[in-house]
Amino acid sequence: MKRTLLNDWKLYYGGECLSAQVPGDILLDLYRDGKMEDPYYADNAIRACAYLEKEAEYVSVFTLKNLTQKAVLIFEGVDTYADIYVNGKLIGHTENMFLKYAFDVSQALVVGENTVRVRMLPVSRFVDDEYHGRGCFSTKRLQLRKTQCHFGWDWAPNLHGYGIWLPVTLECSDGNSIEYDYIQPCNDGKIKIVTEICGNGDLEIEIGGKDYGKYPVFNGENVIEVHVEAPELWWPNGYGTQRLYRYILRLTADGAVKDERAGRFAFREVKIEENNIGGNKREFAFTVNGKRIFARGSNWVPCSNQTGAIPDEEYQTLLKYAKDAGYTMLRNWGGGNYEKELFYDLCDEYGILVWQDLMFACEDAPEGVNIVERIKPELTYQLKRLRRHPCIGIICGGNEWATDNPYNNEPVLSVLKEYSERFIPELRFIPSSPFGDSGFKLDDSQSGDSHVSSFFAGFDANDFQNFRRYIDNNRAQFYSECAVLGSCRIRSLKKFIPKTALWPINDIWDFHFVKHPFDPVSGRTYARLEYQQAEIMFGEITSLEDFVKKSMITHGETLGAEIDYARMYKHCRGFMNWMYNDNWGCGTWSVVDKYMELKPAYYYQKRSYKPMLVRYVLRDGKWGLYVANDAMQPYKGKVTYGVKKLDGTVLEEQSVCVEIEPSEVVCVTELCETQQGDYRFASFDDGTDTTVLFLKEQIQYSWSTDLDVRFVRETEEGIEILLKANAYARCVFVDYPTRIVCSDNYFDMEKGEEKIVRVEGITKENFSQVSVKTFADVWEE
Repeated sequence: MKRTLLNDWKLYYGGECLSAQVPGDILLDLYRDGKMEDPYYADNAIRACAYLEKEAEYVSVFTLKNLTQKAVLIFEGVDTYADIYVNGKLIGHTENMFLKYAFDVSQALVVGENTVRVRMLPVSRFVDDEYHGRGCFSTKRLQLRKTQCHFGWDWAPNLHGYGIWLPVTLECSDGNSIEYDYIQPCNDGKIKIVTEICGNGDLEIEIGGKDYGKYPVFNGENVIEVHVEAPELWWPNGYGTQRLYRYILRLTADGAVKDERAGRFAFREVKIEENNIGGNKREFAFTVNGKRIFARGSNWVPCSNQTGAIPDEEYQTLLKYAKDAGYTMLRNWGGGNYEKELFYDLCDEYGILVWQDLMFACEDAPEGVNIVERIKPELTYQLKRLRRHPCIGIICGGNEWATDNPYNNEPVLSVLKEYSERFIPELRFIPSSPFGDSGFKLDDSQSGDSHVSSFFAGFDANDFQNFRRYIDNNRAQFYSECAVLGSCRIRSLKKFIPKTALWPINDIWDFHFVKHPFDPVSGRTYARLEYQQAEIMFGEITSLEDFVKKSMITHGETLGAEIDYARMYKHCRGFMNWMYNDNWGCGTWSVVDKYMELKPAYYYQKRSYKPMLVRYVLRDGKWGLYVANDAMQPYKGKVTYGVKKLDGTVLEEQSVCVEIEPSEVVCVTELCETQQGDYRFASFDDGTDTTVLFLKEQIQYSWSTDLDVRFVRETEEGIEILLKANAYARCVFVDYPTRIVCSDNYFDMEKGEEKIVRVEGITKENFSQVSVKTFADVWEE
């Protein structure tokens, strides 16, 4: 088997021949060639839509020295409708972005020069104005098997992708090949090796560098069983190592290697426990290899609407950030894509379980477009692809189906369930997120997973400064979405908002920050909500710098509190905020913005995702000090807590011994009201975790900056700096002229406290460019 990647392409558009990138996207090619303005800047996306209404043609020319018995042209992903020609002959058509297409071109190729033409067809030709079911943001999207958020969401533009978004490969063989392979391991070391073979021959098996023999195989499906002695297990991030076994399969015939496949697999078992926990309540708890975990994570959305143009480096950076924040899970949201192989490979390596939605979101099943038959090949291909990855932990039918009981009422859901259980029977299938015993319900606290937060409840009650009261109303067993808002930093805003429109909030802000279409308050865009929210928390906003600082910190504080409350509820076994990343210049729900800047909320989340946590929590209207243990071993230690003034004066202090088993939560003490002091403090004596709780509303405090900062040492990763607070330091912000990653950032320091911060990617010579601010300073950029 010879595999050739077709990577020399031209784009013909509007009568011109342009350079093209494949994988890529037509809009980005046009922008790079100077034919249009940056579609992500200002309100250019509005005008960019016109470019998506024209046909375009990708052309690749390649030379063959000889022909083979079989030649297959493989398109791993086309977005979305296209006619494919080889040497002027129509060989096939594409109509599903989520499906791999393989065309037999054996009779179309010639010795010498060959031409592949991909005639891209605008998706507007394939939708009509008839009613096809309910769906928010856009209803025409329901007719298409394409990324749903491409047509606009409450955080994404109406600017859909258009092009060849995954690689194109020519496979030539003499008729003997491995068409598909799947390694199905059990934790006892038994392995089933499933292959689909074209032709006959012998299969040589190598696992972890060790020879596991040669077996005869025949045309069609073959199943071979082998055994690995004393297998090492794969664990989620923070619970153990991520042992991945590399395998190689070689198909031989007539004394020669005809084809070879290689990949990785892992020994791991993922289950979900849904035991009764009193009354009608049922838990929803992930176990891996028989051990309970707390699913700490977030919701992943496509990094761009121009999906094919997303560089590998963006995946690598974002997923490394997730690992470093202690994530054990990412939800691949149903309005996006079945992600690129790189995404799942990195999740395998980093120990990040993937909650895999199937690609449906915020809709009824479409009517009158034969959707059931159209998704069957998609599900077959995608589920057989996904099951190779140890990171896949659950299969979910989609996001927020607009029906009360999708199990019974939707023929589409029946097919999703049937195919999921056929191809990945070992994993739990649920029809929707959220979903529980009572069916589809956003805030169901009885069973299953929930999409709930304090955000709109506090706003609508005109009581946002007391947002913890509204968190206290939540009793979800598993938060698959928890949404709170916050701006991005100024240097990110400058990348998509013109200088003349940076302040005050205006139409360009509203265009990028968007709004929820069903918000009952007219004109309440997310930018304006963030403004109100920040003023409620921290007082009058006087400038762009003041807004960004107060909004970002409000975002971090509220998200951190939401996580803390979930962690301290003994029946909750998972928390994923909405959302992790952005797909264009925006400043709303994400903890990492489009330009991969880490917002304060990222660091608040990272601190709240520590395995051992001590926090003050309002539960049933009463404050208490709680400890959660989500490590793999019991904890025995001491917690010190009390009350202080900002000047460091200790007014109360006590210590208590704590013994707590894994996956347990204990209340250390209930609290009495106090009229003295500025804040409560608590910490583990071993320094594992610390916390503070202010005793007054934030707006009542005044802050100052009095910090000592000095260089400590240079390391392979960057530098270490030492900070010392000579007065209470509110929200210490370590910054640099370009994007950096810190071991911690946007944290408080008590008077007299010292802290070492690691700053990655810079050297000792760059230390002078590091700045350290606090909430008392102007965060200008």
